[in-house]
Amino acid sequence: MKSHHWKAAHAKAHFSQVLRDAQQQPQVIENRGQEVAVVLSIHEYLALRESRERSEPVQRLADFLSDSEQLRTESGPELVCPTRRDRAFPGLQA
Repeated sequence: MKSHHWKAAHAKAHFSQVLRDAQQQPQVIENRGQEVAVVLSIHEYLALRESRERSEPVQRLADFLSDSEQLRTESGPELVCPTRRDRAFPGLQA
């Protein structure tokens, strides 16, 4: 999706227009030649936030492991994994 660029002073003077245009496409605000902000529709923002939440499994795993460690140190239940048995695979020689 193509975005429209505004100089900061122009965006400030035409803020209502920036908000209206943001309903159709992102509005990029520039200050001294640098892109510094983006104005999005609330629909687009919520979609981005939901997408981000679904794509962070590593952080959720890190949080889970951290919480699990805390529970174990507080005498919580211990997770016991069964002993792994080697399985025979036909045609595979060790």
